[in-house]
Amino acid sequence: MEEKSISIRFVILGIIFLLIVIFIFTEYSMGNYKAPGNNNIYNEDNEYNELFKSAYDGYIDNVEFGIGDDAAEIVGKWGEPLSKGYIYGGLYLQYDKVTFYTNGYIEDSNYIYGNISMIDTIETYGIKGGMAIEDVINVLGIPNGEDIYDELRAYGEGIYYPRLYYYAGDYTISIIYDPETKLTKYIQLDDYRPEPDIGREGFAGLNERENEVYEKFITDFEENILYGMSPLSIMKIYIHALMEENYEAEWELYTKEEGQIGWDKEYHMLIPNKDRPKNFDHYKNPVNIKLTYSEDNEYASISWEDRYLEEYDGLGNPFRYSFNLVRSKDNIWKVLFMPMR
Repeated sequence: MEEKSISIRFVILGIIFLLIVIFIFTEYSMGNYKAPGNNNIYNEDNEYNELFKSAYDGYIDNVEFGIGDDAAEIVGKWGEPLSKGYIYGGLYLQYDKVTFYTNGYIEDSNYIYGNISMIDTIETYGIKGGMAIEDVINVLGIPNGEDIYDELRAYGEGIYYPRLYYYAGDYTISIIYDPETKLTKYIQLDDYRPEPDIGREGFAGLNERENEVYEKFITDFEENILYGMSPLSIMKIYIHALMEENYEAEWELYTKEEGQIGWDKEYHMLIPNKDRPKNFDHYKNPVNIKLTYSEDNEYASISWEDRYLEEYDGLGNPFRYSFNLVRSKDNIWKVLFMPMR
């Protein structure tokens, strides 16, 4: 009798948890939500952007040298740069408001300048350093992709700043910004096409690697397939499973670590369809995204604001969503039950 009573209490607890999840999923997607269908920027596509006119040819505005040009001509016409040296496997030439990166090298103390492969500047395409990233999006439109702030991701010896990606023909424009101030640091142009952390679908879209892992995972739910995937990728795969109504995959992506709150698979599969999340708007338009970790790096939290949600906390700051994961004993990131906190 006592065992039956415990079982009933466990089921009731699970129902309470589920109601909390449903509340969180629906409450903040209501109210003052500006539908993206009514937003001109959201409706922009990949057609020609006049602001990127020079970028389509590999140039930044008001600079006569572009991607592929002979860097020796820069020195010949502009004189010696403020500084120069090795970086990113080549040479850099820093001038007042622009820095050129090349595939050049130094041989017997002689500079072989090579050709320009990347350009940094503080002002071009209608954007300038110090500009709020929200204003950048208002000017340029929704980016083609974005790399988020991940506090464990470094670049060389420094922080890897988040960036927005815009594509202009064969070239990529990166807007690098500070995650704390949300102000633009500089603008970069190169001919490298990255695989961004998120695309225009926000968290609701998988990149090629994530989609491959998802398809393999749902065949037999072998957990090792998830090894090496970042917390962000696991979150996106989890959201994809929800949107696909693959509730078995949803449960398999939850943590089963000892001491973590949860419920069994049988109970999970019996949850009525009407009680499952159906509104995914808050995953589709994320901005100011941050991935942070607990002190022991065992827990990860992804937080963000919704571009179209006009909700604020008690201090007047935009409401931030939060999604939480935990690292398994096998170093695989899994989703916490009730991940939205």
